[in-house]
Amino acid sequence: MKGLFRWGIRFTLGFFLLVIGLTAAFLQTPRWLNVSEPVQKVSAVLALGGGAEQRPFAAAAIHKKGLTGILLVPQTKDKTAQLEGLGENEAVRYRRIWKSLGVPDTNIEALPGSADSTRDEARLLKTWLGEHPGDTVGIITHTSHTRRTRLLFTRILGPDAERVHFFGIESDGFREDGWWKVPDFAQMYFFECLKLMTQAITG
Repeated sequence: MKGLFRWGIRFTLGFFLLVIGLTAAFLQTPRWLNVSEPVQKVSAVLALGGGAEQRPFAAAAIHKKGLTGILLVPQTKDKTAQLEGLGENEAVRYRRIWKSLGVPDTNIEALPGSADSTRDEARLLKTWLGEHPGDTVGIITHTSHTRRTRLLFTRILGPDAERVHFFGIESDGFREDGWWKVPDFAQMYFFECLKLMTQAITG
């Protein structure tokens, strides 16, 4: 009986320690997913699609500081704009935003081909890097996506991945202290972890 009682105490203690450990790990999710690098001077900047409310503005800010001479834009397939409910193709929207912020047309360059996913963008960038030996590229995405994005681009770019840097931007309204209290952020990080695991397994 005493042995069973001791086993029960140990099990309960182990269970609570496991819960505490998992909770602590969950609270560190944003930091773990964020593998952003400090913004540095690069030959070109690629603002990934899917974040037109922030990403093109971050790219324009880097250009304005003189840290890049070229802003790259993938030719987004029309169905992407329809799925996102945009009134215009996302690539067109990026160009319009950049022009309104004073970026000259000569400093905006289209990637060679059309894209409908981050994987497509990585493949197009591989072609662009092959056409521009020695050039470096800064990729703009949200901080929560940087680890998954880096994994994908590293696999597709191969040795050229050494010429690519990842500049993360925070989602609007994000706070490192208390983010888990906001359902949208908790859900976002949960699904981002699932996507990352799936990508790590399937490639």
